[in-house]
Amino acid sequence: MAQSRILFIVALLFGSNALHSAEPDPLLALMTDSHVVELEQPPETVWAHVKRLYHAGDRYRARGLKIVPITDEPAAFLGGYRGVAEQNSDARELVVHFSAVDDDNMFLSMYMDSLLPRGLYITHDVSPSPNGSRYQVIIHGYMPVDLPEGVVPTSEKVNEWMTSYLTSHNEGLREIVDREITQALK
Repeated sequence: MAQSRILFIVALLFGSNALHSAEPDPLLALMTDSHVVELEQPPETVWAHVKRLYHAGDRYRARGLKIVPITDEPAAFLGGYRGVAEQNSDARELVVHFSAVDDDNMFLSMYMDSLLPRGLYITHDVSPSPNGSRYQVIIHGYMPVDLPEGVVPTSEKVNEWMTSYLTSHNEGLREIVDREITQALK
């Protein structure tokens, strides 16, 4: 609260531009991506695996990060962790806060902040299906739009860029889900 008051006073005294750097803010566009897979394993097995990967941090530990629980941040009211790079690791450091950890409904929601201009909101949902279980991951976040030099950022141009970006992002998301969920549970 005190920091908000200070920023408000600075803006009043010196104008809102005093709060910004000389560099223009990058153009950010909201993106949403999701992927769903049907699995033969029972939901409880899939849920336990999802919790190990994302709630316990095994996914990031396997990428060379030391997982340090967050115990001193009120914003992490349901817990979280910092992923701190180990020596000789080129992994990006990150901070994760949980906003929902629902074992009864097999639902995990988290905010992940790394070196992106803004963090990502990620939800993981496991539910029963006729042949086993259904796993869905949904990702929301603002992504920097990297239009070519001289291109005016119109809605049409940003839509073209985001469509291309999301095609690539979805391919990557499918590969991650296939490797970390589908193949890992076989």
